[in-house]
Amino acid sequence: MRKTISLFIAIVLILVTLGILILASASSVKQDDAGYFVKRQLMWLALALFAAAVAARFDYHHYKKLAIPFAAFSVFLLILVRIPGIGIIKNGSYRWLGFAGFTFQPSEIAKPAMIILFAWWLARNQRRIDELKRGTFIPFGLLA
Repeated sequence: MRKTISLFIAIVLILVTLGILILASASSVKQDDAGYFVKRQLMWLALALFAAAVAARFDYHHYKKLAIPFAAFSVFLLILVRIPGIGIIKNGSYRWLGFAGFTFQPSEIAKPAMIILFAWWLARNQRRIDELKRGTFIPFGLLA
């Protein structure tokens, strides 16, 4: 298990380093500030590391209790996008919500919500996963 974690961390560090190097070469061409994209990437990297550290402190078993409410909340946000006056049109499509001067895409919340919901469902039904109905139709129905 320890080797797996070390390998995973090494792969992530290599990918992050490559990504920053690629952004550094693109920044000088596209922006006046040569480090524009690199600075933004490092800012988001720091935020992601902080979020990962906070998430790692929680026992993942508690996520089971939140699976259905989190999924329902994400579906609610996805519906809000389609309501005129609430959803924000950007580039000709309703994909954004605004809150206190901050805009976000509810689909970004729906992604982890569906992963947690799917994991919750699989954990509850692992003995019957080989059945066609429980093993195929219901999981794909959850994701649809």
